[in-house]
Amino acid sequence: MLFNYFLFLTNISLLLNNALAWITEEEYIGRETFDYDIYLQEPEEDRVLLGSNSKLYLAESDQYGSIKYKTLSYPVPSLKSQSTTHQKSQTKTKSTLGSDTLYPQILAVLDYENYIAYDKNIEKIAHSMAGFWNIVDLRYRTWKDPHIRLHLAGVVIPTNPNAVPYLTNTIGNKVSDPKPLEAMKQAGIYFFENLNSTQEIPRNSYDVVMLLTNRFLKEGAGLGGVGGACFGKWSTAIMTHRPKRENDYWIAAGAAHELGHLFGAQHDGEETAKSCHANAGHVMSGNRGRNAFTWSECSIRDMRTFFKSDRAQCLKNKPNIGTPYPRILPGLFTTRDQQCKDQYRFGAPSLFADVTVDNQLKQCYTQPCSIIYNGQKRNVDFPLPPLDGTSCGKDKLLYNVQKYFTYTLLPHACMEVSANGRKIDELTPLLLKPRGTDVFNEELLSFVSDVH
Repeated sequence: MLFNYFLFLTNISLLLNNALAWITEEEYIGRETFDYDIYLQEPEEDRVLLGSNSKLYLAESDQYGSIKYKTLSYPVPSLKSQSTTHQKSQTKTKSTLGSDTLYPQILAVLDYENYIAYDKNIEKIAHSMAGFWNIVDLRYRTWKDPHIRLHLAGVVIPTNPNAVPYLTNTIGNKVSDPKPLEAMKQAGIYFFENLNSTQEIPRNSYDVVMLLTNRFLKEGAGLGGVGGACFGKWSTAIMTHRPKRENDYWIAAGAAHELGHLFGAQHDGEETAKSCHANAGHVMSGNRGRNAFTWSECSIRDMRTFFKSDRAQCLKNKPNIGTPYPRILPGLFTTRDQQCKDQYRFGAPSLFADVTVDNQLKQCYTQPCSIIYNGQKRNVDFPLPPLDGTSCGKDKLLYNVQKYFTYTLLPHACMEVSANGRKIDELTPLLLKPRGTDVFNEELLSFVSDVH
C-alpha cells in the first residue's frame, strides 16, 4: 500500500516536471526585484489591505430562514513559524500614492463546507484569509497608472448551511449539478439589493463580493462578469477555494484573475485581448506559466480603460481601515514541511521538506520534498514555487520577481533580507501545460468560466 502511494506521488512529480518544457522559453531581458523593505515600511496611510475596521461576520440562519450576523473585529494576524524580526518598524514618510489611486473593497464569503474544512476555527479562517488576500494584493501592486490597493472589508463565515442559501442551494455538497452562475446571481441580489436596508453588513463597506466555495465547479474553477464591478448585483465573482491549499499561488492567481474580469479584462487571446497570446501565461490567461502573477498589455489596456471610466466610480473611495495591520506573507507562518504536505491535492502527511547542499539552489523555485520508504529517503520534488516569505537560506526570504508590465519576467528569486547587498541566487522559469477555458454570455455582461 505504501509502495503504491509512493509510486503515485512519484508519478505526479514526473508529470509536473515533464510539463515544464511544454512552452518554449524566451530570452529574459529585464529583471526587477520586489523591495521588501519599502513594502513593509510604506506610509501607514498607504497600507489599506487589512486593519482594525475590517470585520468577520458570523452568519447564522434560524428555523424561519432569517439570517443574523454577529460582527467581530478582525484579529491581528500573528506570525507562527518564523521570527517577527522581518517585520520592519513603521516609518513616518508621506504617502506615495496619487489622487488617481483605486481602492477596491472586497467582501469575501465562504460556504459552509469551507467552515467545516477549517474545523470551525474562526481564528484559523481569519489568519488564512489574511495571507491569501495578501498574495492577491501583491498581484495588483504592479499597477502604477492608476495605483491599486485592495482592501479586505470583511469575511462572511456561515455557522450553518442556510446562513448562505445562495451558495448552499446552488453548489452545496447535496447539489448534484452545481450552478455557479445562479449562485452569483442570488448572492448579487442579496448583497447589492436586499441588504440596502440593514446595517449588519454596511452596504457602503464593500464594492465587490467574492464567493469562495470548497466545491469544484462544473464549468471550471471560477466565474466572473467582465466589467461587472460597480454594476450592482453583477459585482460578484465565484471561485473554488480549498482550505488545504488556501495559500497556493494558483488559487491566489485565480482570485486576481476573477477580479480582473470584474475590472474589465477578457482572457488573453480572446475578444478584445486577441493580440495577447494565451501561452504567455499572464494573469488573464487560462494557462498557468511563468507570468502567472503579472498582466499582459491587453489586460492593462482594457482594465485601464475601465478604471478611468465613470463605471469605476465606486472604486475611488478610500476606505477607513482604522489601524493598519502588519503585512502577512504566508511563507512566514507556513513551514516548508507543511508546504510539502499540502502539494498533493488532498494532503500528503508523509512528505517532508528536504533541502540539501545538492538542491539548495532549487529551493527558490521548487519544493524539494522527500518521503521515507523502507528506511530509505526518496525524493518527490514538486516544481511549484514555495510561498512568498518562505526561508530560502540564511537571512533570505522568497519573493516574486516582478518587472512592471512586460513579458520578460521570472517567477521567483531568493533575496537578501538585509538592507544592503540584495542579490539573486538562482532564477528559473516555471512553465506549466496550458488548460482550456469556456466562455458564455449572460444579459449585458460576458461571463468567463475559468480553469485555474
